[in-house]
Amino acid sequence: MLDVVDSCSMLYRLQMEGVSVGERWRDVLPVTREHSRDHILLFNDAHFLMASLGARDAQTTQELLTTLQ
Repeated sequence: MLDVVDSCSMLYRLQMEGVSVGERWRDVLPVTREHSRDHILLFNDAHFLMASLGARDAQTTQELLTTLQ
């Protein structure tokens, strides 16, 4: 799981620096989507949220936020 959150973190940091990450968020999304209901660590959930927002996947974003409440 550490590799997954590291990927999300790297993409987020690159994007914040103005690097065009293109569709790379969509490459990470299938892995994070599988764990969007796990809620083992809020740290992981925050990174899964980064991936769903970066990929512009409204359904996964909504599912993650709804199940966190």
